[in-house]
Amino acid sequence: MRRSINSTSYNSLITPSITFLVGLIIYTLTLAPTISWGDSADLALRMVSTQDTTFIGSHREYKLFLSIGQFFQAIPFGDVGARANFVSAFFGAVTVALVTWIVQVITLNRTASVLAGISLIVSHSFWLLSVIAEVYTFSTTLAFATLGSIVYWSRYNAHHSKYFLLLSYGLAGFSLLHLPTGLILLVAIVSLTFIRWRQTNLANFAICLAIFFLVSHTYWNNVFLELLSGQSIFKALGLVMTQNSFYEVSPLREFFKFFAYLAYNYFGLSILIGSVGVVASIWFRVFEALPIIIWGGTFIYAGSISSIPDKFNVYIHVYPAFSVFVGLGIAYLTHLYPFFRRNIILLFLAIALIPPITYFSAVKFSEITKIDIVGARVAPLRDNNWYFLWPPKNGDYSPRLFAETALSNVSKDGILIADYTLWRPLLFIQTIDKYRTDVRLIFVERLFSEGVVNWIDRNIDDNQIFIAAIEPPAYYQLDEVIKKYQLEQKGIIYQIIPKLNSSSSLSNHP
Repeated sequence: MRRSINSTSYNSLITPSITFLVGLIIYTLTLAPTISWGDSADLALRMVSTQDTTFIGSHREYKLFLSIGQFFQAIPFGDVGARANFVSAFFGAVTVALVTWIVQVITLNRTASVLAGISLIVSHSFWLLSVIAEVYTFSTTLAFATLGSIVYWSRYNAHHSKYFLLLSYGLAGFSLLHLPTGLILLVAIVSLTFIRWRQTNLANFAICLAIFFLVSHTYWNNVFLELLSGQSIFKALGLVMTQNSFYEVSPLREFFKFFAYLAYNYFGLSILIGSVGVVASIWFRVFEALPIIIWGGTFIYAGSISSIPDKFNVYIHVYPAFSVFVGLGIAYLTHLYPFFRRNIILLFLAIALIPPITYFSAVKFSEITKIDIVGARVAPLRDNNWYFLWPPKNGDYSPRLFAETALSNVSKDGILIADYTLWRPLLFIQTIDKYRTDVRLIFVERLFSEGVVNWIDRNIDDNQIFIAAIEPPAYYQLDEVIKKYQLEQKGIIYQIIPKLNSSSSLSNHP
């Protein structure tokens, strides 16, 4: 049923403020104290330096995110990496508040809205990516501010609610400036606009679209330039996903794996209640759920066809949507069944505590049984169980320790070849801390066109050459390298030296 502007407590900000503070406290207490691996170190570096532009392209500049992140660098705590991590924590907490607000707008049930926010706070991947520097919580903030605005406009009959319609299109434009996923938001909010067409008219809709294109005009300029350069339409729009040539994708397998991800993030009652919320919203035709379903469903599809082995960065966009349905499910169950109303404290404890207990148990299970649950590549000094299965990162200095140790193991004026995950923290330490600037860092993928072994052939007479890791071997084309060279361990890295005999390709390898 549609609600009027006078509906009880619809506009209360108390509940979202509470979940924002709870989320911010938890994420701050479990924040990574310094840089992390790969993209995290890359973003921390780019937040304070323009020296490296390797991965800056029309859809990877993140200008909006980095500009806002620079304000956080003025906060007097930790190092550059820690302050960059706090940006993720802050916007993670904002997303939690927005999810809380959306559930409250739809249901007018404060209990359901709080529990929806709590379910997101403790969901594994959202927690993990809220304590290291990443662009995703900023993306979800823009997305759910957009979705919240269109939901508010749809839900209430009020003169001023039309401004929320305009706001939703403006926020979608900002989201598109940040990431091409803003196009998904446009489809989502247009769908609800058409369903509620009686609340608007063609002139207002034209104004909404004008606002969207005006805000995102820089994105469209880049699209136009890329089309002129001969790029395909999907490439120009930024809708072509990065491919991992070392991983064979099976859409059906990945689709079923999504539910494994979802179960891990919402283990226990949360996943059951969220499923009830999805069914109830469809059964009772809660039209405000449609844009949220479109948003989440698109990322489920994207994850199913993605060749990136771990899907944290894809499915993190789904979890705030699922938490909305957790809230809708709780509202439905507490309305129909007195049992849930009488045991709301137990429900809260189950939603808040079962997932973290599950994460800790998974780490211990993997350690005891020696079963590799994660399946991620090995990185020096990184414990994959604790890094991937346990979201908190407080006390984790391993990326910085690796970079400092690896650089110290390189001979003076030597060359260190590293893959992306390891190269970005190495470059951060060199650029920001000015440590071992005599070492020449080489990103291994730059050598692929020539062949790693051919590049080594050209340079080994003039320089001592090292590689940062030997796992995974394909990342460094080691099958070809060890035919001509042997790898001698030097601390935590490996020196490439001419092969002395044909019986040994690795020495001092544990």
